[in-house]
Amino acid sequence: MIGEQHFTRLYDRARKVALTPQNINSGWSKAGLFPLNPARILRTLYPPAPGAGAAYAQTSLPPTERQEVLRTLTSASGLGHMRDTLDEILGGLNDERHKLHLQEVVNAATQSMTNCALLAEQNSALF
Repeated sequence: MIGEQHFTRLYDRARKVALTPQNINSGWSKAGLFPLNPARILRTLYPPAPGAGAAYAQTSLPPTERQEVLRTLTSASGLGHMRDTLDEILGGLNDERHKLHLQEVVNAATQSMTNCALLAEQNSALF
């Protein structure tokens, strides 16, 4: 058992040994965060199915009926296109609840993109 009076000194020694730049960089790299490696991140979220082989690991996407490349929305027009696509998919459901949830997501994303655009404009004016 370590007493309170010795903890800080022992912790400081252990910290100096363990938290080296090499260990820190290795941790970020292993997580796929720096340098950014989305395939490594997706592999942890969607592990290969048993017997899927190397083909699944290379795509690093979850199995779906229709494989598409998913891109992050970065503009209002992209958001509009995504909403149209989701409307087509949900159109046959005749469930107003789904449509309301979709509208909530679209409204939130539109507001967020608008706020980002305004902040970017303010930042450029400050520079």
